[in-house]
Amino acid sequence: MALPQRTSPSPRVYRAERHPRRTARCLGNMLTAVIVITICAASVLLMQDDGADARAGQSTGPGAATHHHGNRAADGPLDPRAVFPGTQISVGAATYRIELTQVDTECRMAVTGGLGDILAEDRCSQVVRARMIPPYGDRFRVTAGVFTLPDADGAARVRDRIRSLVEGGEGNFAPLGTGLSPAPELPSQVGWQVTDRYLLYCVVSPRDGRPIAASDPTGQRIAEDLLERYLSGGVLSA
Repeated sequence: MALPQRTSPSPRVYRAERHPRRTARCLGNMLTAVIVITICAASVLLMQDDGADARAGQSTGPGAATHHHGNRAADGPLDPRAVFPGTQISVGAATYRIELTQVDTECRMAVTGGLGDILAEDRCSQVVRARMIPPYGDRFRVTAGVFTLPDADGAARVRDRIRSLVEGGEGNFAPLGTGLSPAPELPSQVGWQVTDRYLLYCVVSPRDGRPIAASDPTGQRIAEDLLERYLSGGVLSA
């Protein structure tokens, strides 16, 4: 659509008398103004370049989390020896004895059912896990581990879909078996949480086959030890 034409008043032309001295003085003033304008323009360009450099150096990773332990896609895989070093780990005064450790690039190895498909959809690249004996009697065995997702958004998406799978019996975290493969599912307590791009989990299983009640305080204490204090507050913040 054509825009309406706007009319403007005729330009007003000013004619000045020619005086040699006045002309020289005007030319001098004009030259000074040109120099000042050139200097100002150069300064503005330099300021813009500096601002662009500063913006290019800022980290704008998606999905900033409360704990900034490692949310960049350029971060390499976790070192299993840094997650579960040696034959035991200490969480405050509690010592967990490590029986087995395993690292896989196929994340579905550590889960069952539909949870494997969800991890694959969000491009999980690694799972580091260990089977341990907690220091709270002889009845429990626990598997704990860390899944690595590309970014915090992917980890949050997986977290938001886990509960319905677990409660519906359509998928779960798997205990680490004696042959470094998932052990048969037993009545267990499971816990999980997200720290940046990492999905942390633990499975507290009975060693004697007896069910573990959901309200069992020992299972809750183990989950808090390993998820909150050791993995999130210790390993991933180091």
